[in-house]
Amino acid sequence: MAAPQRPLPVPGVRRQDARYRGARPNRQRDRAQGDRSVPHERARYVCPLHFPKKTAEACPANDEHWNKKGCVTTIAASIGARLRYQIDRSSQQFKDVLKQRTATERINSQAVDLGIERPKLRNAASIANHNTLTYVLINLHALQRVRQRKAERKQASTA
Repeated sequence: MAAPQRPLPVPGVRRQDARYRGARPNRQRDRAQGDRSVPHERARYVCPLHFPKKTAEACPANDEHWNKKGCVTTIAASIGARLRYQIDRSSQQFKDVLKQRTATERINSQAVDLGIERPKLRNAASIANHNTLTYVLINLHALQRVRQRKAERKQASTA
């Protein structure tokens, strides 16, 4: 049996079959129907005064759902999501890392203000030089602020 022949291309006419249309899934439609591209583990937590057996104790939180099932919540249970709930945000290590991250974000914000995000240059070497000079300028501003604060403290201590 011979393979079916494809029609010859006609100049100025585009073929519209699935191979040429870039058949990609309609993710917006899929999300609206509840289908997610990344499956998430979820865990349901219920009121311990209602489950596994209802007790005679009253709800200490005066929850409005007490007469039905009590408190019920669904949270993400994947490893990364659980990590967010288990972090000790009052620990010194967390505070140090947070301080470092916020400092980095402030520096990145200054760099964006100085035009690092959308360079008006065309080649990679020029962009690299521009970025280097931008960060040198940010460091010089920081050094200037430190020197200014030291001078203010010195004046305040001598006055």
